[in-house]
Amino acid sequence: MRVRIYCLVQCLLVVLALSADAQDGNPGKVSGSVINRSTRKPVEFVNVVLRKANDSTIVTGTVTDKLGKFELTDVSSGEYFVTFSLIGYKEKSTTSFLIDSLHR
Repeated sequence: MRVRIYCLVQCLLVVLALSADAQDGNPGKVSGSVINRSTRKPVEFVNVVLRKANDSTIVTGTVTDKLGKFELTDVSSGEYFVTFSLIGYKEKSTTSFLIDSLHR
């Protein structure tokens, strides 16, 4: 039986916009953890890929560390989703989300 994984992306997906003004152009950050659903233990070496929501183009990616954690920095404003893959596991994706500058 294949073990399914699911993603706890820093409390179900933490997307931080680091800019206080839309004209600043400061990038955002996506971070989180990948946890094995059955064992509740972190999963290391998971491929984490940030993709544009409109055409699935790869923007950036990384691999989880030994604690299952990942961080994607310098993410421009836009709509994205994240895919998680590892040999032997079913690929998972988040729903799309928006990274935007904060308005005050």
